[in-house]
Amino acid sequence: MDSHPDIVIRRLEARGIGYVSFHGGVPSEKRPSLVKRFRDDPGCRVFLSTDAGSTGLNLQHASTLINMDLPWNPAILEQRIARIHRMGQKRPARIVNFVAKGTIEEGMLSVLAFKRSLSAGILDGGTSEISLGGSRLNRFMRDVESVTGHMSEGEAMTPVEETA
Repeated sequence: MDSHPDIVIRRLEARGIGYVSFHGGVPSEKRPSLVKRFRDDPGCRVFLSTDAGSTGLNLQHASTLINMDLPWNPAILEQRIARIHRMGQKRPARIVNFVAKGTIEEGMLSVLAFKRSLSAGILDGGTSEISLGGSRLNRFMRDVESVTGHMSEGEAMTPVEETA
């Protein structure tokens, strides 16, 4: 079975679209030349990367990020986005997430959004505790259960009492 990058590479090559492929198997001394080619070569329009490229790269000359897979950790997703959405970006950054309908990844989108909102500021007074009660907890549990498929269709979760 072909991986996402293999499929994308074949399609890019068939259309004559220049690309670089940045992944964990690329030696560290060759990585800067890949970034330079992507930045400077007008024929190189696609920067394919695994999570190996989610930190330490400045790709603000790019304006579109396409996620072929979604990480469970929203911080990793934020790191990916931060490669193009940074100082020096002159265009709006566009983020595209490829997700097949009816898959676990579709449910992951809502869980990622919720996890992102948690990390963005529901911390209580600077402590390491997260306030997650009432409707927030119910929503979180529904999202988790929809992703993991632990509830059969029509089965209801026992709601948590709403607290003030």
